[in-house]
Amino acid sequence: MLLAKFTCTMQFTAYYLTQEQLKLLFSLPDMATRLGKRDRFIMVFAFETGARLQEMLDLKVSSIIRDDDGVRVRIHGKGGKIRYVPLLGAMVDHLDSYLVGFHEDSHRDDYLFYTIHNCEKTQMKPGTVDYMLKKYGKLGCAKSKTFPENLHAHILRHSIAMAMYKKGIPLSYIADFLGHSNVETTAIYSYSDEETITEALKAADHIGTTDKPVTQKEWKGKERYLLEYCGLG
Repeated sequence: MLLAKFTCTMQFTAYYLTQEQLKLLFSLPDMATRLGKRDRFIMVFAFETGARLQEMLDLKVSSIIRDDDGVRVRIHGKGGKIRYVPLLGAMVDHLDSYLVGFHEDSHRDDYLFYTIHNCEKTQMKPGTVDYMLKKYGKLGCAKSKTFPENLHAHILRHSIAMAMYKKGIPLSYIADFLGHSNVETTAIYSYSDEETITEALKAADHIGTTDKPVTQKEWKGKERYLLEYCGLG
């Protein structure tokens, strides 16, 4: 499997973006414009939530939940399955800025992501997001030959999953986060690339050379903190 190895001229499939590629992508929209602000939020939101494209476009303002536990987004997944994804740190700031700029006079039943037709807000279509991502894919490719020109929403979903996997988060938790009904579906992220192998070898090199026991992070009951370990910092 080819992972994170692309050129602008070769027709490879991009499975995920590295942290440096994500930083480049999020720097591309022109934040001096309304469209640029919207585009960056869509991309950051897609990455941080790991939502499927249609799941994201089906969200409404009421899907954002604020309570004593923080800020969460309620996602309706395949088969009517509902999952809650926490929004942490800078992601909450991005959300608040977006809501002020795009939903100041909205109703709870308005779509979170919309386009305007005949002066009315209508649900954003997948084609709109696809067109936008391809535009930024070309811009990113012009700045870095390793950036995938054929950028699409599922790459962002893969990217957060791989980031979580590399941080040692168990596949069962990643499966819940992504809304996978079968953990075997999530096993695609267990294929190691060169970076993963190198880090694994470094970790393995310490095992057996120290008396300190090696333990795995315990995530049970701490799901809301998962994104702190796989964001851009």
